Amino acid sequence: KKTTLLLFLLLTSVGFSQQKTTGLLNLSSNTAATLMLDSPSQIVTLTLTGPNDRWFALQYGSFNGGMELGADLVYWNNVTLVDADHNGIGASPTNDITNNWVLVSNTNNSPSTGLRTLVYTRAFNTGDATDYVFNFANNDIDLAWAKMDSASFTLAYHGNNRAVLLNTP
Repeated sequence: KKTTLLLFLLLTSVGFSQQKTTGLLNLSSNTAATLMLDSPSQIVTLTLTGPNDRWFALQYGSFNGGMELGADLVYWNNVTLVDADHNGIGASPTNDITNNWVLVSNTNNSPSTGLRTLVYTRAFNTGDATDYVFNFANNDIDLAWAKMDSASFTLAYHGNNRAVLLNTP
């Protein structure tokens, strides 16, 4: 019986990974992100941490650099996570007609840290032509992030508070 149980446990745990994650990506001193893909449910979970007093954004997909025309992104506007498409460098994004991200939690971590952690989910493929289609078989994803350089939720130039992470595993 012990051998049968051990064999069963080995067979069910080897080679059957059904989830994968970027792990915690520290984007800056007070901004972080994690993407977790669940193959059986075809659901992606985004955990995004950023400052309470300004907008912060994450672009994701397959691209050559950040702020590319048509790239899918989300940003925090002090009320919700907004689903949008980028209009290129120097232009504010266009909000999607349908926001396919579903709130799981919105935590004001602590007044002393000044940080907020958001957890949202959505389907790999929403059927919306403006949304990036997550593919569990892909081994990496391109990410770009930005946040306002001063306390404001008005979308505007963010200064040097941004970076691009190409081919993130």
